Amino acid sequence: MTNPIVRFTISTRLLLLIGIIAVGMGGILHLSTIYIRDALFDKYIEQTQHLVQTAYSLLTQCADKITTEGASLEEAQTCAITLIGNLRYGKDEYFWINNMDGVMLVHPLKGMAGKNIFDDKDITEKYLTRSVIDIVKKYGEGHDTYYWPPNEKNAKMKISYFMGFPKWGWIVGTGTYVEQIETEINDILIKLISAASFLVLISLLIASIIGRSISKPIVDLNGVMRELAAGNLDIDVKPNSRMDEIGSMAQTVQIFVENARRIARIETEKSDMENMKSEFISVVSHELRTPLTSIRGALGLIAGTMAKDMPEKAAHLIQIAYINCDRLMTLINDLLDIDKAAAGELHFDMRHEKLAPIMSQAIETNRSYAEKYFVRLSCDPLPDSIEVNVDKARLLQVLSNLLSNAAKFSPAGGKVRLYAETDTENVRINVSDYGLGIPEEFRSRVFQKFSQAESSSTRKKGGTGLGLHISKNLVELMGGQIGFDSTVGLGSTFWVEFPMIKHGAKT
Repeated sequence: MTNPIVRFTISTRLLLLIGIIAVGMGGILHLSTIYIRDALFDKYIEQTQHLVQTAYSLLTQCADKITTEGASLEEAQTCAITLIGNLRYGKDEYFWINNMDGVMLVHPLKGMAGKNIFDDKDITEKYLTRSVIDIVKKYGEGHDTYYWPPNEKNAKMKISYFMGFPKWGWIVGTGTYVEQIETEINDILIKLISAASFLVLISLLIASIIGRSISKPIVDLNGVMRELAAGNLDIDVKPNSRMDEIGSMAQTVQIFVENARRIARIETEKSDMENMKSEFISVVSHELRTPLTSIRGALGLIAGTMAKDMPEKAAHLIQIAYINCDRLMTLINDLLDIDKAAAGELHFDMRHEKLAPIMSQAIETNRSYAEKYFVRLSCDPLPDSIEVNVDKARLLQVLSNLLSNAAKFSPAGGKVRLYAETDTENVRINVSDYGLGIPEEFRSRVFQKFSQAESSSTRKKGGTGLGLHISKNLVELMGGQIGFDSTVGLGSTFWVEFPMIKHGAKT
């Protein structure tokens, strides 16, 4: 037996799952980078806003000296320039002041204080001071991103926050180079990537260990099941002390193996008994047939020629004996047919036959039998052109079995209908009655040998329980199908189906 190819073991699938999780974590890291970047930018903007507000309060204090201390405007502005110019934070970060005309009043960069940078641009051709002045005019304060210093190729991106000081027409602000934020982001990302990588490696190790611990016993059990599928019941399941689902599966497979062996022994014994029974029935049937034929012939001769000279009671007993002898002959013939069918020795004279005459003949043959049960047989008309490839005598035997059964199980005054249905390929012959129907629990055994429903209403009808079994064998050996539909309380329809002969086909 060829072993199936296992394309994805449990270990492989676990590792694949870890890989998918790793890819997902990579996506999460990417999104986290964007989120962290935005969060840090917001953080630095908020920090510089607070710093600028502090510087703004110093400007206000200096401006208030004009009213509180009688200082001149020049003295107050000098105070402000000195305070703001010397104010530092962080890594020597500074504040700057320019007026609304673009003149830089405070800046630590050499040569920058007193310079008009209104028309200066950064390396992206962005006007530096104009942008700041526009924001202050519109909102009073805000932030902006640009490259500093202006007009230099090695300028670095900077983000600044600034506020307008309307009393003097000044703008005070401070900023942070973006590379500082990027450095902090990179530090955070390195920590996150390191932690994620560690988790992935640990997960891969755990997945590998778990996968092997799961897949190895499952592979062993799979091998056992393949051996069982190949019919090897001598295989043993390796002892498994696991207390999980796999251990339970191993125990279940062991129980299955033991039950399979038990069933195999039972089936073997049953087969032997069936063979013995069939052989016994065959021998007895053959041995009974010859003497029974002689007895039947003698009884028939007496009933036909001597009954009129006999007392009425004796003649009646002779008639009963003849009828029962006839029933025994039918039973023996049925048993012999079953024996021949099992051995493949039934002879069939297969011909293209018109179906309508066969159906009509079946009705006439069984009419007197049906009348004993006060049941009427009917046959729907069928086009004469419909032909099937069958043994006419065997098909008549099948239809007789179906019609006699239907009549036997129909209520007095009932009707049994014989009719055919066709499609493009097949013809289905139906025998419908309106009796009690077939009980649900009996339907799986309808076509078995010696099979009869157990209810008293069916048992009292008599019969050997062989007719439907023989009919099934005959129909299938002629290349047809047989089945039934039944509704308890409404009746049953037994049907046989054969391929229709195409006109022009050779016999």
